[in-house]
Amino acid sequence: MSGPDAEIELLSHGPEGEPRHPRRQVPPRWDRRKARALLAVVAVIGAVWVGYLLTGPRIPTLEFSAAVPIPSGTTAGQPPWQAAPDGRPAGKVHLLVSTEVSASGQPDERVTVLGMAGPGIVNDAGPTITVSAIQSTPAVLSANLDCTRIPFPVRPADYQIRMQVIAGSRSATGTVPGGALSSRWAAIIQAVCGSWLARRNLTIVNASAIVDTSQPVADLTLTIANQGSDAAYLRADRNSGSMVATPGSAAETTLAPGTASTVHLHVAIGDCDQVPPAPSLTAGQLITSNNYLGVVALVGSRPGPPATDNALGVDGQAPTGIIMTPTAMTAITTALRSACGGLDQFVTLISDHGVALDRVHGLLTARINIDGSPGKVHDIELVSDPAAPDPTAFTPLWHTTPPLIPDANGQLTVTLRYRVPAATACPSQGAWIPGFTMIVRVDVAGQLKTVRYTQTIDPSQDQNAIRVLC
Repeated sequence: MSGPDAEIELLSHGPEGEPRHPRRQVPPRWDRRKARALLAVVAVIGAVWVGYLLTGPRIPTLEFSAAVPIPSGTTAGQPPWQAAPDGRPAGKVHLLVSTEVSASGQPDERVTVLGMAGPGIVNDAGPTITVSAIQSTPAVLSANLDCTRIPFPVRPADYQIRMQVIAGSRSATGTVPGGALSSRWAAIIQAVCGSWLARRNLTIVNASAIVDTSQPVADLTLTIANQGSDAAYLRADRNSGSMVATPGSAAETTLAPGTASTVHLHVAIGDCDQVPPAPSLTAGQLITSNNYLGVVALVGSRPGPPATDNALGVDGQAPTGIIMTPTAMTAITTALRSACGGLDQFVTLISDHGVALDRVHGLLTARINIDGSPGKVHDIELVSDPAAPDPTAFTPLWHTTPPLIPDANGQLTVTLRYRVPAATACPSQGAWIPGFTMIVRVDVAGQLKTVRYTQTIDPSQDQNAIRVLC
């Protein structure tokens, strides 16, 4: 302090400075040891767990034989799908196939096939299969399929086998490729779901016809609606040759999705017995295009060549017939019947006491009645089937009859002769009579139209004939 006006400065705690940082807390020595010990324990546990995983059971390699569909009608087999009373599929597809499986696992492991995995499989319907470690194991795999969820074309790689392997207290579950089984499985699904979808999506909604007046021929125009989201493909033919339906062009065998397509068919009828009678809609019969035309369809792929018979699509394992509306069915059946002269089916029966057997000379005389449409037939010639190379067959002693004129009721009677088989004449012991073809001429629009029918003589339907022959 100096002078009278001098200011007095009081210093307290020294000059003002910056705030100080807190001191770093150093853990005690014993806390550092605890942390290191904890890390060591975690590392040990991790190593043990990794070792446990590495030494656990592995999904083994499996080998499968190609799947074989179990035939319907057997104890185990069922049709993949069945039709409801309206002809559409009833429910989903149930697929059942037989295979053999071999595993490459260790003898002390239990290998189990759980089922199939892939598009459209909604559940595995069958039991699990324990696979032998020393030999191949027969197996039946089954699954329920939702065909609306199947992508076309069906790819084998999309289908694998679900399985489980157990070793002691440990197990592993996964999928493995099916090899030949997956390839065959995919092919079966392609056919079965293609059939199911064709029956579900396709309808012949309309039909018209031009009928030839001189030959058993009709030209049909069909309108077929495809209500599905996949293309469908037709096959129109009969392998027996008795009725052949030929599309107007190859392009007409493809039915685009979501459209109605026009298909022209040229139908030539070699045997008018192959034309079914007009159905009764109240009888609950399942009537499709296969019953009348031999026309079948698949969705997703083209039908292959005809099978050895015409029973297609009835069990869901092949191309299927197409549902027809009542209007279309009436037009088709009327056209085919008109192509055969508008005749009803013929019936052949043995006349009352019409069978005589000469055992001394080995000759059979059969008097038969043929019943046809009244007032329509001009005349009929009978042509015998050739003698059969069968020791149980009767041998025709006639070839062709002269023209036979039916009466006003459409009936005629004719007597035919046969040589008796050396072994037996009794039908219950295997004897049978060859059939015959009827060449029928009928007046259509002022000219004679020739059509053919096939008939047989069945002695087993006549009690008096059985008494004579047996």
